Amino acid sequence: MGVCQSRSASCSEPQITRPATVLPVQWHFETLEEVITDAVASEYLLKFAKKELSSVNVEFLLALNRLFHRLDLSRGLGDRSTSGVRNTGNKLRSANSSNDSVGRNTDKESTLSSMRGVLAQTRASMSAALMSGRRSSIATRMRQSRDLIEPTAEEVEEVRSIIDKFFAVSKPLLDLSPKVSNGLLDWYGKKETTTLPINQLASSHDSTLRTVRHDIYPRFKASPMHHEMLLFHPARALRSPKVRAALEPSLTSAQRAALKTWVDATAYADCTDQQQRPELAKSFVIAHASSMRDLGVSTHIVEKMLTECDKAATDGVAPRVEVFRPVQAAVHNFLGGPYIELLLSEGAEQLYGELGVQSCSLKLPDPQLPQVIVEGEEDGYHAGW
Repeated sequence: MGVCQSRSASCSEPQITRPATVLPVQWHFETLEEVITDAVASEYLLKFAKKELSSVNVEFLLALNRLFHRLDLSRGLGDRSTSGVRNTGNKLRSANSSNDSVGRNTDKESTLSSMRGVLAQTRASMSAALMSGRRSSIATRMRQSRDLIEPTAEEVEEVRSIIDKFFAVSKPLLDLSPKVSNGLLDWYGKKETTTLPINQLASSHDSTLRTVRHDIYPRFKASPMHHEMLLFHPARALRSPKVRAALEPSLTSAQRAALKTWVDATAYADCTDQQQRPELAKSFVIAHASSMRDLGVSTHIVEKMLTECDKAATDGVAPRVEVFRPVQAAVHNFLGGPYIELLLSEGAEQLYGELGVQSCSLKLPDPQLPQVIVEGEEDGYHAGW
């Protein structure tokens, strides 16, 4: 379902009628944390680090960050750690199930009313921390929630693979204290373990984040590659009909639905008709609230967005222009894989021109790192186990 129902042509699509080459940069990254949680931005950071022969800590950080975010999202750890929303996920799922059935038999207003009822029940119990949007870092959240994490065999194996990859050859290049390194290796040596070394992993994330923040990241921010990343970023590129048309054939049905969600969210952000915007927000919620979680938006963030939309509807005003920005960010990551493949594909140069860029640095071959040989470790980093 589209969010703009053509009372105003200016709100029917994202503002993409101008030539793509004059589109301004749409997405800015203020912190390293934002970069490493964005599929395209993190790929550019890693490419730059490889060019600078300083990629080991970046790769290690990205591996830990991906692991933590999967653990966080799959278990709703951020939602559990926020006072007053322990059962919000179930309530939202119940509302969304109701949305599916009610929508077939009643009008849109009834569906929105059902959602408002659920939100009214939970709003009173939401903490000030949730409403202010202040969140702990992902590593801190892992520490706080470590007793809630019962890892699957696949997750245990993933951590073992991370240690295998980075400790076998690159251990001397990792900025880890001996206590943390030894703790990870001790865990690795327990072949039948069914737990994760959360404290050591969180400490590794913190120290590596600090290293990258003060070393490679400032150089990346000042480089032409960073500006190229902003020009190629999906927040800008997906505004081009040519880019969307080139991307769609490679997408699954779920990814096509995500692209539609992005188009609708961007249409709301671009709409300048103040009379239309409240209706657009209402239509967006009806069309997409049930799928936000599937895109990787946490229940906590979904709750905040829907609460803001509910309050705005009650007051007869439009929510903030950027209210659906978390959904747009989630779609950027959801489509990150196929979008990067598109940039790397043969004939993609035509799309580069559409975006006002001559070439794509991601296509360049990676330089080879010199092999690190540490005296006394000829038999491997876990010799003697």
